[in-house]
Amino acid sequence: MKKSFLLVALLLLLGIKFYAQTFPVKTIIENGPRENRINMIFLGDGYRLNEMNKYLEDVNSTVVSIFNQTPYKEYKNLFNVYAIEVPSNESGTSHPGTAPDCYGLKDSVFTRDTYFKTMFDYGGIHRLLVAQESGKVYKVLYDNFPDYDMVMMVVNHSWYGGSGGSISVFSANIQSSEIAIHEAGHSFAGLGDEYGGNYSSGQFEGINYTWRTDYNNIPWKAWILPSTPLPTPNDYSYVNVVGLFEGAFYRDHGMYRPKYDCKMRTLNVPFCEVCKEQHVKSIFAFLDIVDNYMPDKDTVTIFSNASENFNINTLPLEPKSVGIKWTLDNILSVENSSSVVLNGSALTKGIHKLIADADYTTDMVRNDPYNYLSGRVSWIVKVVDPTNIEENNNLPVSFVLEQNYPNPFNPETTIKYSIPIKNERTEFSIQNVTLKVFDVLGREITTLVNEHKSAGNYEVKFNGTNLTSGTYFYVLNLGGKILSRKMLLIK
Repeated sequence: MKKSFLLVALLLLLGIKFYAQTFPVKTIIENGPRENRINMIFLGDGYRLNEMNKYLEDVNSTVVSIFNQTPYKEYKNLFNVYAIEVPSNESGTSHPGTAPDCYGLKDSVFTRDTYFKTMFDYGGIHRLLVAQESGKVYKVLYDNFPDYDMVMMVVNHSWYGGSGGSISVFSANIQSSEIAIHEAGHSFAGLGDEYGGNYSSGQFEGINYTWRTDYNNIPWKAWILPSTPLPTPNDYSYVNVVGLFEGAFYRDHGMYRPKYDCKMRTLNVPFCEVCKEQHVKSIFAFLDIVDNYMPDKDTVTIFSNASENFNINTLPLEPKSVGIKWTLDNILSVENSSSVVLNGSALTKGIHKLIADADYTTDMVRNDPYNYLSGRVSWIVKVVDPTNIEENNNLPVSFVLEQNYPNPFNPETTIKYSIPIKNERTEFSIQNVTLKVFDVLGREITTLVNEHKSAGNYEVKFNGTNLTSGTYFYVLNLGGKILSRKMLLIK
């Protein structure tokens, strides 16, 4: 998988010897093909070889809790869950006792020899539990399960603690499941903390926090009713509305959150509407709405005296939540059907374009600018006489934007795209092409291409040296026809 090549580079960069070390991988839940399901991978730290049963019990307990909560429970059948058994030399984790907020635990200082070298007190915060051996994390993933999407690490200690980032770390505390789900809000959905304090200064903006008070500039304005005052009073009478509540992103004043309370602010409460929406979009950012299709090739030749059946199967979602439309040469042909038959005798000889669009709708998503909840399959259909089969001229006949490689990347990645041939039946003519990069808030980062292109296959390099780690989007525009993909920069 493409992801694995970045891991190789990362491991070499970190100076880790490249030799494979495999561990047992246990299947917890398997709902479908790994290439089109969210693969949630569990790692454990501080579990000795004779404690693997406890590790699996802690994993299963966490998994049950995760999929009992919205929005995970609604999309459980889109997840696969696996646990990698990585034994440590000693049980538990380390506590250097250096955080000023240890509160009565100053004398409880200990070091344990664990595989990923987890420890409390990271960054001077006692509850901040972090895996210091990040290189080993990626090495284990590369060797044992490179197709990971979410990484959850449970640490064999009863104290409360955890952290977000590229992986979700949490202790085997009585609150461990709540910690895990909160931390996944950071690592999987890209959400920020909504609790206050006096730990930051300046103006910050994210999916679920902002310094802006003008309605038109609020990231979650689609969820705010006209009757809701802005800013919204921190009063329990507004507990059920989405608004603009002061106190977020480690500040009591000057920063705002979407709702009175949310799991990104307080454990044991549900995610707010904005955070639920982001989780759903994060799920579909990884997945294609179309699970599989036939014929499974881009170009199909039909003889003028024959026919061809085309069909798509969508992800296992709620019935009637996915609408399907088939268009032939830009004319709507069939709706709400998973298949269509093209008869060569009913079509003119030459090139046609068949498109199947699948659109998923849910009350949990109101704002989907990157069309995560939509999927498209297109075929170039060549109708020919049986005695006059056209030869392939090796020029592309489809408008294509490929997944960048490597992905994730650091700091450089390659983006490939195809401009189709021009003829009387293709829907694209040769014209100006733009390829731009945006951040998660829709702000333009750079323009990689802005010029006229003839038909052909192209590639361009993108360098993220001056950018922070995170999710970015690259958007290809050809005469108003737009394709977009997601890429991940990890430093």
